[in-house]
Amino acid sequence: MSSQLSRRHFIGSGIGLAGMSLTLDPRITWLRPATAGTDASSFVANHMARLERFHARFLEADNADLASIEQFQDWQRQYDRLVGAADTVRKAITDDTPDRDALVQKARTYVEPSCGRAILYWRPIEDMSQPFEGRIYTFFAARTDWICSIAQRACDPDIDLRVSAVVDASSAVRSAMPATRGDRSAMRRVIEAFRNDDMVDVSIVRGSLEEHQVRSFRDWARPCGSFNCKHCEAWLNNVEDLT
Repeated sequence: MSSQLSRRHFIGSGIGLAGMSLTLDPRITWLRPATAGTDASSFVANHMARLERFHARFLEADNADLASIEQFQDWQRQYDRLVGAADTVRKAITDDTPDRDALVQKARTYVEPSCGRAILYWRPIEDMSQPFEGRIYTFFAARTDWICSIAQRACDPDIDLRVSAVVDASSAVRSAMPATRGDRSAMRRVIEAFRNDDMVDVSIVRGSLEEHQVRSFRDWARPCGSFNCKHCEAWLNNVEDLT
């Protein structure tokens, strides 16, 4: 479970959060970098256009009343695709991509990168309905146990039990209809936590374990994009550097 591929394979196949089995598989063609003979600018532009389409679809779903579990599942799916598309754009951009910084900033206007989501992850969520709130906190507690077991120096003999707890808690959240905007915000945070989420994982570990208990973050966590991000470097080194 400690490798990045095994974590994402588990997330995609074990939990299957609203279509993640498709979008989290790192072998999928649209996640691959541009190859020789491919115009890098067109490659990034195509992914940016895809992000814009997914953003429009999500806004349409988010502005609708969620009257059925099918509509809620479609809303989850649209947001999951939006987050994945934004992260894919960031990973397609390299140091020598024309207008690199402007493109990174544009992607950020749709969805914060994983290092930004790591900070948002800890902010309180207001206006949650009582049934949804209980399921959300059960999920986050199970996820914290699972991520901390991955990050610790010692091997966890109960990792399978922790995985099962995450699967069960995720299923309970996905099958509960949101009654408030706070419920939707909480569900978005669940989806974000399962996306290209290593900095979120680092933030969970930093908030839960002592430094001497944790193996090097760089052994299992990766930054948000394909070039150096100062915010990610802060998460991987000194959390005091974060603002």
